[in-house]
Amino acid sequence: MILLSFLWDREVFPWQADWYRDRVHDNLGDRTDQYFRLWYTDHAVHGDQSKQDDPTRVVSYLGVLQQALRDLSVWVEKGIAPATTTNYKIEDGQVVIPASAHQRAGIQPVVDVTINGSKIVDISTGETVTFTAVIEVPENTGKIVRTAWDFDGSGDFEHVVNLEDVKVENNGTHVELKTTYKFSKPGTYFPTLHIASQREGNKDTPFTRIQNLDRVRVVVK
Repeated sequence: MILLSFLWDREVFPWQADWYRDRVHDNLGDRTDQYFRLWYTDHAVHGDQSKQDDPTRVVSYLGVLQQALRDLSVWVEKGIAPATTTNYKIEDGQVVIPASAHQRAGIQPVVDVTINGSKIVDISTGETVTFTAVIEVPENTGKIVRTAWDFDGSGDFEHVVNLEDVKVENNGTHVELKTTYKFSKPGTYFPTLHIASQREGNKDTPFTRIQNLDRVRVVVK
């Protein structure tokens, strides 16, 4: 069994997946990892829409679901074990996961975005700022196939980054990119970077693309 849980779920508390995992362990003991996985997905909710109500905050879980079904089939039919259970801990009823993909495990890529080296900046109208993003994929779970920016909060992610023009390492599992942008109007903005990985590195398929995002806050005066 591969159990999927989503850290921003509105219908099922994420800690309940840990409760279920404990019940499995009660029955299987040390054999649990031979038959069971629990993958947590960040910035995802309970729903099967490919595009969420607010795509600058939430990603679709469908890619994780489709990949889990494929991995489960291979596990059962060929004995090839899937990626390990996500590393996590429970603190005050909340599921807490590590910041890096290597430490987190599971199958979701991880992204960390800063603007001028910070998460929050105050700037003047017309000032150019620099966005820096570090993207990682857990070991043996795929390659980064898409990155796109939304600077104005529209949710359209029209600023697609050509990965051939940025620094890609470890066979597509580690990406570093820098982007500059100029805000022409005063206001408070939450620029967001949306990313996707795919097991075989196929950038053309809309299926089995596993998504994540990160965002920063910009106050333009």
